[in-house]
This record gives sequence, C-alpha cells and structure tokens, in this order.
Amino acid sequence: MPGMQPQDLTDNRMKKKIMSKRIAVILLLLIALSVSGYVSFQDRYPARFRWIPEKEGAGISEVIGGSALVVPFEFLVENGISQVKIEMTDEDLKRMGVFLSDSVVAVENGKAYAKAYFTLEKDAAPRRYALEIIARDAATGKIIGRGSIPFAVYPYFYNTLKCSC
Repeated sequence: MPGMQPQDLTDNRMKKKIMSKRIAVILLLLIALSVSGYVSFQDRYPARFRWIPEKEGAGISEVIGGSALVVPFEFLVENGISQVKIEMTDEDLKRMGVFLSDSVVAVENGKAYAKAYFTLEKDAAPRRYALEIIARDAATGKIIGRGSIPFAVYPYFYNTLKCSC
C-alpha cells in the first residue's frame, strides 16, 4: 500500500492478534460465568419444574379470553420432602383470573403435581405472559424450586375463527 511502511503492517497484525486474543478470553469468561450461574441456580433450587402443554411439543399455552384452560405442572422433588407449598408471584395475573389448584400438595413418587387454571375475561389484554411459580418445602418454608408457564392471550374472536361450523 502506498504510504505504509513494513513496520506499520507488522504493528497492525500484532494489534489484530492481541484484539482477537482479548475477545477470545472475554468470550471464555462469559461462557464460564453463565455455566457457573446455571450450576449454582440448580444447586440453590434442587426441585425441577415441568409444565405439561395442552398440545404435545407446544412451547406456549394459548389462552382465549372468555374460555377456560387448565395447564398441569409438576416439581420433581428430592427425597425427604413430603409436602410442597406452591405460590404464584404475580398478583396482576391473579386479578386477571389465573389461579393454582392447591396451595399445598403432597409429594408422590418424587413429584409434587398441581394445575394452573386460566379463566380470563373476554376483554383480557392480548399478549404474551409468564406465570411464575415458586415451590417451597411446606415444613421449612425454604424455596426448593421455581418454574414458569409461558402463555399467550388471544382475543375472544380468535375462538370463532377455530370453529368447525
């Protein structure tokens, strides 16, 4: 290149190598931190959460305002816990018409099983939501698990679009 000296090219190459090494180190640190955060989250909350979609393989529950939907869920619980207290974290969802089947459930075969009920009014705001659920050891009150059921609210007329008439 005109006006560039061989020393300038060498300096540019060295700067690029140093920058690429810095980027690699930063990426490795970010990956390590995210993995360690995941591991510590799992250690902190040993109970695993799973919700059961209405349609197998669905990643979100579809709620239509004016009609009801039931979504079962469970926490896989470690030995030594006989009852689990479950609670919703969002008061706004309660006011909208979302509630849980029980506040305390027995652990059977390592599972604490309950249901979430969605009974929203026809005029519920159509958008995506997440029902956050906390599981506590009923005996100690210690949080043993957290879970989330993603759901989308569709307007009432969406129900008529799916009719088979």
